[in-house]
Amino acid sequence: MKTTIAIASAIGLTLTPIASAENDFAFDFNYTQAELATKEGSAKVYERLENDVKKACEINGVRGLQQEKLEKVCVENTIEATLEKVGSPTLANIHNSANTIG
Repeated sequence: MKTTIAIASAIGLTLTPIASAENDFAFDFNYTQAELATKEGSAKVYERLENDVKKACEINGVRGLQQEKLEKVCVENTIEATLEKVGSPTLANIHNSANTIG
């Protein structure tokens, strides 16, 4: 069964055109429970999630430090919100391992 996760992330006005008048944007992510059944499948889902979120949060045009910070916050918040909705401990572990410094 295919599952779609819809996330509304609050971001700054400078992220147009992905931002709406309410400073939010909708992010839909599709996956199946079968994909999450194995660590390898979960890793592929996580990789797809990262790529999709980065594309959704990307600011087009001239980018300065402020835009890069906004993109980074958007990516972090959207991934966290998506992982929370999915509720997969394996995906959460993959995310935590990918973001561990050291």
